[in-house]
Amino acid sequence: MNDKELLNRLHTHEKRILKALEGKKSLTIQELEHETGLNKDSIEKASLWAKVKGVLKIDEETSETLELTKEGEEYAEHGLPEKNLLKLVEDGEISILELKKKLKKFDIGLVWVKKNNWVVIKKGQLELTSKGSKATKEQLPEEKILISLKNHEQMPKLSDRSSLENLEKRGLIKRKVKKKREIFLTDLGKKILPKLVIKDEIGQLTTEILKEKLWKTQLIRPYDVTLPSTKINPGKKHYITQIIEYIRGIWTDMGFKEMTGPLLDISFWNFDSLFQPQDHPARDLADTFYMKIPEKGKLPDNQLVEKVKLTHENGWDTGSLGWQYKWNPEFARRCVLRTHTTSLSARTIAKLKSEDLPVKYFAVGRCFRNETLDWKHLAEFYQTEGIVVGEDVTFR
Repeated sequence: MNDKELLNRLHTHEKRILKALEGKKSLTIQELEHETGLNKDSIEKASLWAKVKGVLKIDEETSETLELTKEGEEYAEHGLPEKNLLKLVEDGEISILELKKKLKKFDIGLVWVKKNNWVVIKKGQLELTSKGSKATKEQLPEEKILISLKNHEQMPKLSDRSSLENLEKRGLIKRKVKKKREIFLTDLGKKILPKLVIKDEIGQLTTEILKEKLWKTQLIRPYDVTLPSTKINPGKKHYITQIIEYIRGIWTDMGFKEMTGPLLDISFWNFDSLFQPQDHPARDLADTFYMKIPEKGKLPDNQLVEKVKLTHENGWDTGSLGWQYKWNPEFARRCVLRTHTTSLSARTIAKLKSEDLPVKYFAVGRCFRNETLDWKHLAEFYQTEGIVVGEDVTFR
């Protein structure tokens, strides 16, 4: 591209920026706003266009600062809830009910004093530990950080970054990234600068321009079809597939293994093994798809079937009384489209041995219900579930 073609392709905003840089080493975005009269967005866009054309160079410097959030400002002013709680407990044993009345952020404070082992709870009252007594007498690293940010002072030196990370996780401080851009003329930009003339240009044809025939006297800016444009992705994963992969990633990140199994299953795994009685309404044709071909399948080993049978009939050795009816193995053989992924949990647990424990499994898969179809109900849907199997498993 020769100089004349390049000059013709420059937008008026690009030309203004080039003129503003004449005789200067560089200018920031803010300085260019003052020099050109253009707003920040226009300058940033035009600078990028000019950079692509090779007439400008942009240097970007990124800096990061810490700021208090609204909650952080409150704590910097009135103290951390855990420290305020410690001060109240320091005066002597005090009940939880009294603390709730006196301390606005009691629940938050209690979480942190317990987490830091600053107090023990005995018969509904809080007592300071030795660590708690020490904490009342000194300024916590978190307090130092909050006060420094409040007063716009230099950050205190920290032995480790855990205090900073804690404050960030609690939403008391936030990071703010600042970008400083400096714009320079390239050698090509300096070369074409003497030939640069800024005139009013027509960038978009309107009815008025055509009626008044302004296009005869004013310059029409040519379109540059070589400039980069928005990338179009004609094909991509279906959003349901994306969601399933996202959910699968959450489970696997937590250390769960995936369970898979058949969409067409026998009633034994779908219902009976889950202790659902054979006369349960959910087994009706109105809710479940029963297969004509194959109509029935094969039951698992006799020992497992016998345990399920006895559990239904009299509770077996579970301590339950069971459902108190005669269990029919032929009902358990009937083939269905699985109504939930819990059939996979039943299959998985049946295979586990004591030496396998503890284990964590999850499933995400298609299920089928004999629903009345409308704009928000289909006969097919996806379900996800997880199980943890072990001797001493709790929700903690």
